[in-house]
Amino acid sequence: MELFGAGASVVNWPTAEMVKYACNAFHATKIAFANEIGRLGKLLNIDSGTVMALLCADTKLNLSPSYLRPGNPFGGSCLPKDLRALNQLSRQRGAALPLLEHLLASNEQHLRSLLQLIERAKQSDVVILGLSFKSNTDDLRESAMVEVAQNLIGRGYRVRIYDPQLNLVKLVGSNKRDIDSRMPHLASLLHDDLALAIGQGGLIIAAQRCATIAELAKVITPNHYLLDVNGWPELRSLPGKYEGFCW
Repeated sequence: MELFGAGASVVNWPTAEMVKYACNAFHATKIAFANEIGRLGKLLNIDSGTVMALLCADTKLNLSPSYLRPGNPFGGSCLPKDLRALNQLSRQRGAALPLLEHLLASNEQHLRSLLQLIERAKQSDVVILGLSFKSNTDDLRESAMVEVAQNLIGRGYRVRIYDPQLNLVKLVGSNKRDIDSRMPHLASLLHDDLALAIGQGGLIIAAQRCATIAELAKVITPNHYLLDVNGWPELRSLPGKYEGFCW
């Protein structure tokens, strides 16, 4: 670690082993990703060296800890759409890009794993904290939590949603059309009052930090089951059972 200017960390053996595997898998993933972009760029007569140099110049999102914490499946108006476009382009040009081609399948498996965890909780009342695909937005396009809500409602769960970012009157364009077609009954599930949304018991899916710990502490009881999908360690301090999605 000193060779790379990093401090030492003391962890147990299984964690240390997983760190090594994760590092090498990440390095291999980066190499495979760059090579696939390179092969496609070659077919399109695009200088992939320039493409990757510009990609690497972004140290806020691309080369940073951003997007490197386990949690919600990805969604939104850009990532799924652009992946589909890239994969369609690669098929048209006869380029085999197995890494990029399986990203959406991996994301779908992650969503299925979340639904399985929800089912194992054996709670018929479910509260979803945060319906949009990420925090601080009202964009519901391809949101994983919309998929979760639809799935649970279809299987007879009683679902309530709390998301202060959402104002259905202000939804416009493709965002409004998408949610109107997928969840025309959304208005009946939304609650503006946190206490009414949380209720007296049941499963709380913490997908976003759309309420403070202090606010949650006032309404959560020992009868609640907290499923953390966001990586919010402070939830452990609240009453009720806590479980992390990937930890």
